[in-house]
Amino acid sequence: MENYLKLEVGNRGEILEVKWIENKTFEEIVEIGKKELEEYKEWLGDGCEEEFCGITIKEDVGIVEMEKDEDLSCGFYREDLVSELVGKDLNDKKNYELIEEVFQL
Repeated sequence: MENYLKLEVGNRGEILEVKWIENKTFEEIVEIGKKELEEYKEWLGDGCEEEFCGITIKEDVGIVEMEKDEDLSCGFYREDLVSELVGKDLNDKKNYELIEEVFQL
């Protein structure tokens, strides 16, 4: 069981959502990502273009990344990959600069 940072980013690099998901296995994170992507595809309906909707799973690194459409992406990153963010208030907009630096947004 590990902690993962969820980061959702819009097309201009704006942070739409950032939060910790705690005590999950990598397999659980993959399932969360797949479910979220499927729900998004259902929400888009016929507007979902397969070329822009997809998921990349990198178990050896601890990353699950999704392209929901050409303007929206989301990723789950194992805690050790984003250690600079551990203990930071992710709801504080002042820390968004640090998030942007870590992810090179």
